[in-house]
Amino acid sequence: MLLIQLAIILVYGGLSYLIVTPWTTWVWLVVGLIMGWLLLFLDDLSLHRFYLDRTQLDQRPRPLISRSLLFLIAFVPLSLFVVTSSGSLIGGGMVISMAVVYMSELLLHKNNPQVFAQKFLWQTRSELKQNERNLLSWSSVVLVALLMLLSLF
Repeated sequence: MLLIQLAIILVYGGLSYLIVTPWTTWVWLVVGLIMGWLLLFLDDLSLHRFYLDRTQLDQRPRPLISRSLLFLIAFVPLSLFVVTSSGSLIGGGMVISMAVVYMSELLLHKNNPQVFAQKFLWQTRSELKQNERNLLSWSSVVLVALLMLLSLF
């Protein structure tokens, strides 16, 4: 899964090189892409130790704040704002790479209700039906495509 995420991010970075001028501006976008992916990777790897209690550290998958339902709901309008209105290439790159990670994880786990609920709905008691998980997963694909298009133009 990490290779797929990195491949999508690198393809986007490569395509954006053709559009973003000058190349020094493109470098800031790539820095943001790397920072966003690294933030979520490090959260899963070690940052969770700062906010989870000892009983939650051994759970698989871990209940990560960056994968919580509230965070994902807030992420959508925030990412649209950062890409369209902030003017920050680093911020735009960060939210795009984070959206790519979320998209790949939602698509990967959409057919496994238990893992999906443990990973994304750990703070609620409800489980989503298959069609709701599919809708959420494919909505993330639309969000990523929209963010990528908006950031380039």
